[in-house]
Amino acid sequence: MNLPFRTPLALTLLLLAAVPAPAQDADAWVLPRGKLELTGAGVFTHYQRNLGGDGLGSEFAQPFQDLALQALGDSLAKANVGTRQLWARLTGGSPLPDSLVPGTTSLRLRADVRQVPLTVRYGWRDRITVFATVPIERRGVSSLGPFLLGGNVGVNPDAVKNRAALAKIDSALAGYGGGLLLPTRGSQLGDSLQALLRKRGTDTLNLPTATVDFANLQPNQQLAAFDSLSNSRGYRFGDVQVGARFLLTPGPPGWPIPDTVQRRAVRTSVGVRGRLPTGARGTMFRTELVPGGGHFGLGVDAFNDVFLSRRWLISTSASLDVLLPADVQRLAFAADRPFPPDSAVRTVRREPGSQLAFNVVPRWRLTRELSFAGQYAFTRAGATTYTGDVLPSPVETLDSWMAHAAGIGARYSTLRAYSLGQAAVPVEVDVSVLSAFAGSGEAPAYSQVRIIGRFHPHPGLLPGPDSIPPPPPVPADTTAPAPAATVPATEPATPDPSPPGTPPAPPGTPTTSGGRPPAHERR
Repeated sequence: MNLPFRTPLALTLLLLAAVPAPAQDADAWVLPRGKLELTGAGVFTHYQRNLGGDGLGSEFAQPFQDLALQALGDSLAKANVGTRQLWARLTGGSPLPDSLVPGTTSLRLRADVRQVPLTVRYGWRDRITVFATVPIERRGVSSLGPFLLGGNVGVNPDAVKNRAALAKIDSALAGYGGGLLLPTRGSQLGDSLQALLRKRGTDTLNLPTATVDFANLQPNQQLAAFDSLSNSRGYRFGDVQVGARFLLTPGPPGWPIPDTVQRRAVRTSVGVRGRLPTGARGTMFRTELVPGGGHFGLGVDAFNDVFLSRRWLISTSASLDVLLPADVQRLAFAADRPFPPDSAVRTVRREPGSQLAFNVVPRWRLTRELSFAGQYAFTRAGATTYTGDVLPSPVETLDSWMAHAAGIGARYSTLRAYSLGQAAVPVEVDVSVLSAFAGSGEAPAYSQVRIIGRFHPHPGLLPGPDSIPPPPPVPADTTAPAPAATVPATEPATPDPSPPGTPPAPPGTPTTSGGRPPAHERR
């Protein structure tokens, strides 16, 4: 099938409105018939905030604030009453300028996904490659906090000494000196109290140097809340994908990347993928990353390689993934009880939104083996809906969102050199870094590192030099000298029977076989 240059390009642009080539595989090549390829990749994705600026876990700030106040309870109230009484005694009855506060809750979560997709590709026909991908993945969340920031109250470091110091002023204040909480050293209230005590000539207090924190608290039955912030599961299988890719326009000769490009050329292919629900679908922690597995699905892809010169190549790809609804397991958390230790597991219906992705990868070849690339990636995910009474995870985005990302990468490949007999091992290694820089909705501000290795396991499984068309013939030089005439070979000469001294016959004179003129010409 030979299509003009604009036809496959227009086809790809049309598919962009409906179709992600995964960022790790944006080239439009297919394997030659009967060829096999094994691919392994390692993908690490990390994020701790949304592109809108909100950090992960910010919605837990108020519930943890409530837990802190509940845990401090009567101790904080008694400390405030004792501080007012001491201040009034030292100042002669003036009102307390400030009160004791534990501070506000600060909490940040960090989420990471580690994926190891393993892929086998086979050239079923000259233009058709079939493949299967088995992903292995691990998802984890780690917490930074919770912390109480901006407070001015801490745990009493020496209850015996402080009780004795205040008992010298008034026995009614001894209970305050021996209580659980006191103003911190360095706070305005703590320094003011110490100055008044020194002015009075009595012993000063041994004040705490650090504010109260969650490590000092005992939030009764919800103590398990602190243990469920950080969590991770072991490596598990994701949803297996099987599919095929069809080559529409082969592009210039030379697999996978030609050494020479005589003029601008395009290579175009399309693909289809089926998704099997082999992955994990349930969660057991409030802050656990939702695996997103357990769904049947379908994906379509379009790939386009534009060869501009021997060194410049631009690959574009687009894809659309649609997942079918499935039943998943969630813990029955509630807005007023975000960390209940006795939550039951509920089964709800999850319907993920479709996902559209588009990638542009300009590539520059330094040598036959080494090339460098830039990357722009666009992703748009539709809204996810649940049918059932369940509180979604704070690290799961339910509304639709889109994100723009940019990155760089490098590739080392011996495939082309091996096919020409100039390399010992047919391998290819890609390393790339990608980071989201803009978006809308609750798009994650992710950073991603990707390493991909491709290997052809048998020497005979790559096309050799015979599959590469010979170079065009060089036109003849019209100014070159004509070749010397070739003298045809003759039979051996027979002896001349003419007597010695007989002059030779003039040119053009017919002779007999003995070299003499015919009889009618003799005189």
